[in-house]
Amino acid sequence: MNDKLSDWISNELQRRGWSQREVARRGGISHSTVSDVLSGQRTPTADFCIAIANAFGTSRADVLTRAGILPDVESHNVRQLTHLFDQLSTEDQTAILIMVRALAREKGTDGENE
Repeated sequence: MNDKLSDWISNELQRRGWSQREVARRGGISHSTVSDVLSGQRTPTADFCIAIANAFGTSRADVLTRAGILPDVESHNVRQLTHLFDQLSTEDQTAILIMVRALAREKGTDGENE
């Protein structure tokens, strides 16, 4: 069973006040498929994830990642950056932080408090 996807779908249903039948209808899939995936009786397929993404109006990649079908690239990138950053000297780390903060400001985000 894919708890990460099942928990997310269940939370989305609750947040939106939808039933399993409603998300199935909106996604163009059967209610039994939704029920089976949420109960762990069926493994979510890519088609199922795309249907759920369409029903919720959310990113297909996000749902596919939650299902474990696509790798979690963001987490991988963060781990890789952290590993590389830790290999640098304190002076180089400071220089990198200055550059990243300047880039964040240039892009309209504020990295000062993070």
